[in-house]
Amino acid sequence: MNRFLEMASACQLSKYEDHVYSADLRFDLQNISNFVVECEMLRQGISSGLTLGGDRFQVALRFNESTALSSSLLENPRRCIITLNTIDLEAIVAFLLRYLRDGLAEVSHLDIDLQQQEADQVDLVIYAADSQSPMGAEEAKRLLDADD
Repeated sequence: MNRFLEMASACQLSKYEDHVYSADLRFDLQNISNFVVECEMLRQGISSGLTLGGDRFQVALRFNESTALSSSLLENPRRCIITLNTIDLEAIVAFLLRYLRDGLAEVSHLDIDLQQQEADQVDLVIYAADSQSPMGAEEAKRLLDADD
């Protein structure tokens, strides 16, 4: 069974240069839970696919248990099919669950590199509306020096 999750305002295709795109999924604390449940249904084989988005752009997510790279296929400017492997699906779910638990994501976004099935390169980017401030150079140096 293929499922649909309305996320019209949170789902878009961004073009960076000729034939280079990203399928952007934007999350806040209100729209994480349903998506995580749907991802788990995919992983468990309870559903065969999940389509996200609205009238302007849709991302169709599929799941492949193999260790093959996650892949993408840009059907047209309004629809992208993304097949996720276990590692990438679990990384997305873990990122969003920690965001939900803490009220802030560890980083502003998560990039999932996808193997291309066509000439157009499409990557998946998961954005968090609220994230921790990036670590400054001095703080990083202090933490690294503390390990010595």
